[in-house]
Amino acid sequence: MGYRIAQEAAKNAIRHGKPTKITISLRHLGEKSCVLKIEDDGLGIKKTKAKATEGIGLQVMDYQTNFIGGTLKIASKPPRGDTVTFRFPYAPSGA
Repeated sequence: MGYRIAQEAAKNAIRHGKPTKITISLRHLGEKSCVLKIEDDGLGIKKTKAKATEGIGLQVMDYQTNFIGGTLKIASKPPRGDTVTFRFPYAPSGA
C-alpha cells in the first residue's frame, strides 16, 4: 500500500509541480507504526486541489490510507513544494 502512495505522490509531483528533487523516506516508529514521507521542491498544490476529495490521484491515496487504518497529511508551501506524510500501522513478521 505504501508503495502505491509513494508512486502516486511522486507521479503527481512530476506531472503538476515540475520539481528538481523528490525525496522519499521511510521510518519505523516504535513497535507498531511507520511513516512514509514524500517531499518535493516543485510548485506546490494549489489550495483548491489540496482536498482529498478532488483529483483522482488524491482520492486513491486517501482510499488506500483509510483501507489500512493509516493517516495521510498533505502540506503545501507554494512555490517551495509539497510534503505527503503517510503514517500506517506495521507489525514485523513473527510479531
